Amino acid sequence: ALECHAENLSASVSVADQNLAQAARIVMVKSVRGSRHSTIEVLIYRLEDGIGHIGNAFQGTIDACKCEHSSCRAFLVKPFLYKILPTSVERVIVLDLDLHMYSHTSLRDLWDFFDELEVEPSVVLGLAHEQQPTYLEAGHCNGTNVTALGSPDLPGFNGGVQLQHLARMRLSDAYQSALGPTAVNRMVSTRLLGIARGGGFARQGCDLGDQDIYSLLALDSPGMFFALPCQWHRQACTHHEALVKKRKWCDKKTAEQYHACPAGDAAGPRAVQICHQNGGGQCGLCPPSDL
Repeated sequence: ALECHAENLSASVSVADQNLAQAARIVMVKSVRGSRHSTIEVLIYRLEDGIGHIGNAFQGTIDACKCEHSSCRAFLVKPFLYKILPTSVERVIVLDLDLHMYSHTSLRDLWDFFDELEVEPSVVLGLAHEQQPTYLEAGHCNGTNVTALGSPDLPGFNGGVQLQHLARMRLSDAYQSALGPTAVNRMVSTRLLGIARGGGFARQGCDLGDQDIYSLLALDSPGMFFALPCQWHRQACTHHEALVKKRKWCDKKTAEQYHACPAGDAAGPRAVQICHQNGGGQCGLCPPSDL
Protein backbone atom coordinates (compact mmCIF):
# COMPACT_ATOMS: atom_id res chain seq x y z
CA ALA A 1 0.00 0.00 0.00
CA LEU A 2 1.30 3.47 -0.87
CA GLU A 3 0.52 6.75 0.85
CA CYS A 4 1.67 10.02 -0.75
CA HIS A 5 2.10 13.41 0.90
CA ALA A 6 3.45 16.69 -0.37
CA GLU A 7 7.06 15.94 0.64
CA ASN A 8 7.22 12.22 1.35
CA LEU A 9 5.90 8.85 0.39
CA SER A 10 5.54 5.78 2.57
CA ALA A 11 5.03 2.23 1.40
CA SER A 12 3.86 -0.70 3.47
CA VAL A 13 4.18 -4.27 2.25
CA SER A 14 2.11 -7.06 3.78
CA VAL A 15 3.85 -10.39 3.19
CA ALA A 16 4.83 -13.38 5.26
CA ASP A 17 7.98 -14.33 3.35
CA GLN A 18 11.01 -12.12 3.98
CA ASN A 19 12.49 -12.76 0.52
CA LEU A 20 9.29 -11.44 -1.03
CA ALA A 21 9.38 -8.52 1.39
CA GLN A 22 12.86 -7.53 0.28
CA ALA A 23 11.92 -7.84 -3.40
CA ALA A 24 8.85 -5.67 -2.81
CA ARG A 25 10.99 -3.10 -1.02
CA ILE A 26 13.34 -2.80 -4.02
CA VAL A 27 10.50 -2.46 -6.53
CA MET A 28 8.70 0.16 -4.43
CA VAL A 29 11.79 2.35 -4.17
CA LYS A 30 12.61 2.06 -7.88
CA SER A 31 9.03 2.82 -8.89
CA VAL A 32 8.97 6.18 -7.13
CA ARG A 33 12.59 7.19 -7.79
CA GLY A 34 12.76 10.53 -9.54
CA SER A 35 9.42 11.69 -8.14
CA ARG A 36 9.08 14.96 -6.30
CA HIS A 37 9.10 13.25 -2.91
CA SER A 38 12.12 14.04 -0.77
CA THR A 39 11.59 11.03 1.54
CA ILE A 40 10.74 7.44 0.67
CA GLU A 41 9.96 5.12 3.57
CA VAL A 42 9.20 1.41 3.17
CA LEU A 43 7.58 -0.43 6.08
CA ILE A 44 7.22 -4.22 6.28
CA TYR A 45 4.50 -5.77 8.45
CA ARG A 46 3.01 -9.20 8.96
CA LEU A 47 -0.39 -9.96 7.52
CA GLU A 48 -1.49 -11.73 10.70
CA ASP A 49 -0.90 -8.59 12.73
CA GLY A 50 -3.29 -6.62 10.50
CA ILE A 51 -6.02 -9.25 10.72
CA GLY A 52 -5.89 -9.03 14.50
CA HIS A 53 -7.15 -5.43 14.31
CA ILE A 54 -10.30 -6.30 12.37
CA GLY A 55 -11.97 -8.58 14.90
CA ASN A 56 -14.97 -10.86 14.64
CA ALA A 57 -16.59 -8.94 11.79
CA PHE A 58 -13.79 -10.08 9.49
CA GLN A 59 -14.29 -13.74 10.39
CA GLY A 60 -18.01 -13.36 9.72
CA THR A 61 -17.25 -12.03 6.24
CA ILE A 62 -14.87 -14.94 5.60
CA ASP A 63 -17.58 -17.40 6.61
CA ALA A 64 -20.17 -15.64 4.42
CA CYS A 65 -17.73 -15.76 1.48
CA LYS A 66 -17.32 -19.51 1.98
CA CYS A 67 -13.55 -19.22 1.61
CA GLU A 68 -12.08 -22.60 0.73
CA HIS A 69 -8.38 -21.73 0.74
CA SER A 70 -5.93 -19.53 2.64
CA SER A 71 -5.39 -17.09 -0.24
CA CYS A 72 -9.08 -16.13 -0.10
CA ARG A 73 -8.60 -15.08 3.53
CA ALA A 74 -5.54 -13.05 2.56
CA PHE A 75 -7.38 -11.34 -0.32
CA LEU A 76 -10.25 -10.37 1.98
CA VAL A 77 -7.97 -8.27 4.17
CA LYS A 78 -7.79 -5.60 1.47
CA PRO A 79 -11.38 -4.27 1.72
CA PHE A 80 -10.79 -3.79 5.46
CA LEU A 81 -7.66 -1.65 5.23
CA TYR A 82 -9.72 1.34 6.33
CA LYS A 83 -9.97 -0.42 9.72
CA ILE A 84 -6.37 -1.62 9.87
CA LEU A 85 -4.43 1.49 8.91
CA PRO A 86 -4.37 4.57 11.19
CA THR A 87 -6.93 7.28 10.52
CA SER A 88 -4.12 9.63 9.49
CA VAL A 89 -3.81 7.50 6.33
CA GLU A 90 -6.66 8.72 4.14
CA ARG A 91 -5.80 7.25 0.71
CA VAL A 92 -3.69 4.29 -0.39
CA ILE A 93 -2.67 2.43 -3.53
CA VAL A 94 -2.89 -1.33 -3.01
CA LEU A 95 -0.76 -3.52 -5.28
CA ASP A 96 -0.54 -7.30 -5.67
CA LEU A 97 2.91 -8.87 -5.74
CA ASP A 98 2.55 -10.48 -9.19
CA LEU A 99 2.63 -7.13 -11.00
CA HIS A 100 5.21 -5.96 -13.53
CA MET A 101 6.18 -2.30 -13.48
CA TYR A 102 8.56 -0.59 -15.85
CA SER A 103 11.11 2.21 -16.02
CA HIS A 104 8.46 4.49 -17.54
CA THR A 105 5.89 3.64 -14.84
CA SER A 106 5.20 6.48 -12.41
CA LEU A 107 3.24 5.53 -9.32
CA ARG A 108 2.78 9.25 -8.75
CA ASP A 109 0.80 9.35 -12.01
CA LEU A 110 -1.32 6.49 -10.71
CA TRP A 111 -1.85 8.40 -7.47
CA ASP A 112 -3.07 11.40 -9.43
CA PHE A 113 -6.16 9.40 -10.48
CA PHE A 114 -7.44 10.15 -6.98
CA ASP A 115 -8.20 13.63 -8.31
CA GLU A 116 -10.64 12.11 -10.81
CA LEU A 117 -11.98 9.65 -8.27
CA GLU A 118 -12.85 12.47 -5.88
CA VAL A 119 -15.03 14.28 -8.41
CA GLU A 120 -17.93 12.00 -7.42
CA PRO A 121 -18.45 12.08 -3.62
CA SER A 122 -19.81 8.52 -3.46
CA VAL A 123 -16.72 6.87 -4.97
CA VAL A 124 -14.51 4.95 -2.54
CA LEU A 125 -12.52 2.66 -4.87
CA GLY A 126 -10.64 2.89 -8.15
CA LEU A 127 -10.23 -0.44 -10.01
CA ALA A 128 -9.69 -1.68 -13.55
CA HIS A 129 -12.28 -3.95 -15.07
CA GLU A 130 -11.68 -7.69 -15.26
CA GLN A 131 -10.13 -8.36 -18.67
CA GLN A 132 -11.44 -11.86 -19.29
CA PRO A 133 -14.92 -13.42 -18.96
CA THR A 134 -14.25 -14.74 -15.46
CA TYR A 135 -17.84 -14.27 -14.32
CA LEU A 136 -19.56 -15.25 -17.53
CA GLU A 137 -22.40 -17.74 -17.58
CA ALA A 138 -23.81 -19.26 -20.76
CA GLY A 139 -26.50 -16.95 -22.10
CA HIS A 140 -25.02 -13.58 -21.23
CA CYS A 141 -23.50 -13.08 -24.65
CA ASN A 142 -26.53 -14.00 -26.69
CA GLY A 143 -28.77 -11.29 -25.32
CA THR A 144 -30.21 -12.83 -22.15
CA ASN A 145 -29.26 -11.64 -18.67
CA VAL A 146 -27.35 -8.72 -20.18
CA THR A 147 -27.46 -6.83 -16.90
CA ALA A 148 -25.98 -9.74 -14.94
CA LEU A 149 -22.44 -9.89 -13.64
CA GLY A 150 -20.18 -11.34 -16.30
CA SER A 151 -21.90 -9.85 -19.33
CA PRO A 152 -19.62 -7.89 -21.68
CA ASP A 153 -20.90 -4.58 -20.31
CA LEU A 154 -20.44 -5.71 -16.68
CA PRO A 155 -17.28 -7.85 -16.62
CA GLY A 156 -16.55 -7.22 -12.95
CA PHE A 157 -13.38 -5.75 -11.46
CA ASN A 158 -9.89 -7.11 -10.84
CA GLY A 159 -8.35 -6.45 -7.43
CA GLY A 160 -4.66 -6.45 -8.42
CA VAL A 161 -4.37 -2.64 -8.51
CA GLN A 162 -6.56 -0.59 -6.19
CA LEU A 163 -6.99 3.06 -5.30
CA GLN A 164 -8.68 3.04 -1.90
CA HIS A 165 -10.11 6.24 -0.44
CA LEU A 166 -9.92 5.17 3.20
CA ALA A 167 -11.30 8.43 4.59
CA ARG A 168 -14.50 7.98 2.58
CA MET A 169 -14.74 4.29 3.48
CA ARG A 170 -14.67 5.23 7.16
CA LEU A 171 -17.61 7.58 6.62
CA SER A 172 -19.60 5.36 4.24
CA ASP A 173 -22.32 3.36 5.96
CA ALA A 174 -23.15 1.81 2.60
CA TYR A 175 -19.63 0.49 2.06
CA GLN A 176 -19.25 -0.82 5.60
CA SER A 177 -22.66 -2.50 5.53
CA ALA A 178 -21.84 -4.15 2.21
CA LEU A 179 -18.83 -5.85 3.83
CA GLY A 180 -20.92 -7.27 6.68
CA PRO A 181 -21.65 -11.01 6.85
CA THR A 182 -25.36 -10.63 6.10
CA ALA A 183 -24.83 -8.55 2.95
CA VAL A 184 -21.93 -10.68 1.71
CA ASN A 185 -23.89 -13.89 2.27
CA ARG A 186 -26.81 -12.48 0.28
CA MET A 187 -24.61 -11.38 -2.63
CA VAL A 188 -22.65 -14.62 -2.76
CA SER A 189 -25.66 -16.93 -2.38
CA THR A 190 -27.90 -15.19 -4.90
CA ARG A 191 -25.42 -13.96 -7.49
CA LEU A 192 -22.20 -15.96 -7.35
CA LEU A 193 -22.67 -19.58 -6.32
CA GLY A 194 -23.28 -21.83 -9.29
CA ILE A 195 -23.70 -19.03 -11.83
CA ALA A 196 -20.17 -17.67 -12.39
CA ARG A 197 -19.01 -20.43 -14.68
CA GLY A 198 -16.70 -18.64 -17.07
CA GLY A 199 -13.90 -20.90 -15.89
CA GLY A 200 -15.91 -24.03 -16.61
CA PHE A 201 -16.83 -24.77 -13.00
CA ALA A 202 -19.56 -23.85 -10.53
CA ARG A 203 -18.20 -21.38 -7.99
CA GLN A 204 -18.22 -22.56 -4.39
CA GLY A 205 -17.62 -19.18 -2.80
CA CYS A 206 -15.45 -16.06 -3.07
CA ASP A 207 -12.57 -17.90 -4.72
CA LEU A 208 -11.09 -14.54 -5.73
CA GLY A 209 -11.74 -12.89 -2.37
CA ASP A 210 -11.99 -9.11 -2.48
CA GLN A 211 -12.36 -9.10 -6.27
CA ASP A 212 -15.58 -11.10 -6.02
CA ILE A 213 -17.00 -8.75 -3.38
CA TYR A 214 -16.14 -5.64 -5.39
CA SER A 215 -17.64 -7.10 -8.57
CA LEU A 216 -20.85 -8.10 -6.81
CA LEU A 217 -21.13 -4.79 -4.95
CA ALA A 218 -20.75 -2.86 -8.21
CA LEU A 219 -24.02 -4.37 -9.46
CA ASP A 220 -26.00 -2.68 -6.68
CA SER A 221 -23.76 0.33 -6.04
CA PRO A 222 -21.88 1.30 -9.21
CA GLY A 223 -21.43 4.81 -7.83
CA MET A 224 -18.88 3.53 -5.33
CA PHE A 225 -16.38 2.74 -8.10
CA PHE A 226 -14.07 4.60 -10.44
CA ALA A 227 -12.84 2.61 -13.45
CA LEU A 228 -9.09 2.84 -13.91
CA PRO A 229 -7.84 2.90 -17.53
CA CYS A 230 -6.89 -0.59 -18.67
CA GLN A 231 -3.25 0.31 -19.35
CA TRP A 232 -2.78 0.96 -15.63
CA HIS A 233 -3.74 -2.63 -14.88
CA ARG A 234 -3.17 -4.75 -17.98
CA GLN A 235 -4.02 -8.35 -17.16
CA ALA A 236 -2.09 -11.07 -18.98
CA CYS A 237 -4.26 -14.14 -18.40
CA THR A 238 -6.76 -15.21 -21.09
CA HIS A 239 -7.67 -18.61 -19.58
CA HIS A 240 -11.39 -17.91 -19.25
CA GLU A 241 -11.57 -16.43 -22.74
CA ALA A 242 -10.24 -19.69 -24.21
CA LEU A 243 -12.77 -21.75 -22.26
CA VAL A 244 -15.68 -19.54 -23.32
CA LYS A 245 -14.66 -19.93 -26.97
CA LYS A 246 -14.36 -23.69 -26.57
CA ARG A 247 -17.86 -23.94 -25.11
CA LYS A 248 -19.20 -21.54 -27.76
CA TRP A 249 -20.92 -19.38 -25.17
CA CYS A 250 -19.95 -16.32 -27.20
CA ASP A 251 -18.89 -15.65 -30.72
CA LYS A 252 -15.15 -15.13 -31.11
CA LYS A 253 -15.39 -11.34 -31.45
CA THR A 254 -17.44 -10.93 -28.27
CA ALA A 255 -15.25 -13.31 -26.27
CA GLU A 256 -12.17 -11.29 -27.24
CA GLN A 257 -13.88 -8.02 -26.33
CA TYR A 258 -13.17 -8.60 -22.62
CA HIS A 259 -9.41 -8.59 -23.10
CA ALA A 260 -9.26 -5.65 -25.48
CA CYS A 261 -7.19 -2.69 -24.29
CA PRO A 262 -6.48 -0.37 -27.24
CA ALA A 263 -4.99 2.30 -24.99
CA GLY A 264 -2.42 -0.20 -23.79
CA ASP A 265 -1.79 -2.55 -26.71
CA ALA A 266 -2.08 -0.30 -29.73
CA ALA A 267 -0.37 2.80 -28.40
CA GLY A 268 3.23 1.58 -28.37
CA PRO A 269 5.46 -0.48 -26.07
CA ARG A 270 5.53 2.12 -23.29
CA ALA A 271 1.77 2.57 -23.07
CA VAL A 272 1.18 -0.25 -20.57
CA GLN A 273 2.07 1.13 -17.15
CA ILE A 274 1.40 -1.90 -14.93
CA CYS A 275 0.96 -5.48 -16.13
CA HIS A 276 -0.57 -8.18 -13.92
CA GLN A 277 0.77 -11.67 -14.57
CA ASN A 278 -2.35 -13.21 -13.07
CA GLY A 279 -2.69 -16.94 -13.38
CA GLY A 280 0.93 -17.42 -12.36
CA GLY A 281 2.15 -16.99 -15.92
CA GLN A 282 0.35 -20.17 -17.02
CA CYS A 283 -2.22 -18.38 -19.18
CA GLY A 284 -0.43 -15.26 -20.42
CA LEU A 285 2.83 -13.40 -19.89
CA CYS A 286 3.65 -9.76 -19.23
CA PRO A 287 6.52 -7.98 -20.93
CA PRO A 288 9.57 -8.39 -18.65
CA SER A 289 10.09 -5.58 -16.16
CA ASP A 290 13.13 -3.39 -16.87
CA LEU A 291 13.39 -1.99 -13.35
